[in-house]
Amino acid sequence: MAKPKIRLKGFVGEWKNMPLSQIASMHARIGWQNLRKDEFLSKGDYYLITGTDFVDGVINFKTCHYIDEERYNLDKNIQLNNGSILVTKDGTLGKVAYVENLKKPATLNAGVFNITCKSCYINSRFLFQYLKSPLLMNYVNSTATGGTIKHLNQNILINFPVYFPAMEEQQFLGKYYHNLDSLIQSTTKRIVLLKQMKSACLISMFPQEGETVPRVRFKGFEGEWEMKNFGNLYSHNVVKNDFSFGVDKVISVAKMYYNPNAYISDNDYLRTYNIFRLGDIAFEGNKSKDFAHGRFVENTIGDGIVSHVFEVFSPICSKHDIFYWKYVINNERLMGRILVRCTKATTMMTNLVAKDFLKESILVPSYEEQIKIGAYFHTLDKQISLQEARLEKLKQIKSACLDKMFV
Repeated sequence: MAKPKIRLKGFVGEWKNMPLSQIASMHARIGWQNLRKDEFLSKGDYYLITGTDFVDGVINFKTCHYIDEERYNLDKNIQLNNGSILVTKDGTLGKVAYVENLKKPATLNAGVFNITCKSCYINSRFLFQYLKSPLLMNYVNSTATGGTIKHLNQNILINFPVYFPAMEEQQFLGKYYHNLDSLIQSTTKRIVLLKQMKSACLISMFPQEGETVPRVRFKGFEGEWEMKNFGNLYSHNVVKNDFSFGVDKVISVAKMYYNPNAYISDNDYLRTYNIFRLGDIAFEGNKSKDFAHGRFVENTIGDGIVSHVFEVFSPICSKHDIFYWKYVINNERLMGRILVRCTKATTMMTNLVAKDFLKESILVPSYEEQIKIGAYFHTLDKQISLQEARLEKLKQIKSACLDKMFV
């Protein structure tokens, strides 16, 4: 008998304790009955659920495989219903998912337990959240068997101790967490949609290769964009730090923030750093899947310094909107074909040839249109950041609740 550290208002009394086997039944496909990948179908009327189909506690039916149910004598105990709770038992242990919105018959492949609640004892949504709490993972980590690949034995899981209150409190907690999960899911979807919108706009609001106007444009703007040399837009900045800036002004180019943990061997070494002012751009030579030839990053946080390994360029045109150029200079679709001509490849990085870069050209809209485009993307990024901060806060709230509201 026990009580949680934090409790919803109006509920009192001790929580009961029973092993999982007494409040729920558990079933899994026997190992030798594991269905092979060549038996999976790309479409059909019968879902096959695996552990890879779990996404934040929800089954992603879009990624599910299908099977021909007429070919198998399927065990009814591993046929799923809405309200079933699934727990992975091999590989990545203890991933938990709740089955809802099931529109077709479904079964499990080997590697997943199907847990069905005994309604006289336990509410399914309550048990689902209980199993998602740190309590199960602590238990799993201390009891799972195997070497490199861990296995959660059913004989061990059935003894997992579950503490639970009266049914009314279970239902209340289940609904509380369900609502919290819904907020997390809707916020996640909103972020995905905003990022998709941004990606689409980064294509449609800039001219395609071979074209001189964008396909999507703000009202009131017309006419061709002007082709300009980067040498008329930027100058190569080779100004070194004269101790105007200290360690507290070292800027991380990759993440664009003042890096308080930057390692400096001695203060004299700061003389080798390049001055990097607001609106300047720096070339980072690291190759990645998103930037095949390195990338430019604009300074949007304020004056500072960067390592001498970065080539720095400063805007020389008075009509230069930094928000607009932030999204141009870091756009692989626009800059990739330029950088391939003015960089030299090494094993892990690319080196920029500054004089060749300044000879390259790019289409540029009027200053007024730059401001409009820059403001649009800046606002979009603020919305994304706001939603990401909200999502992180919701996850922190849930994590704290799972840790404190269960016994």
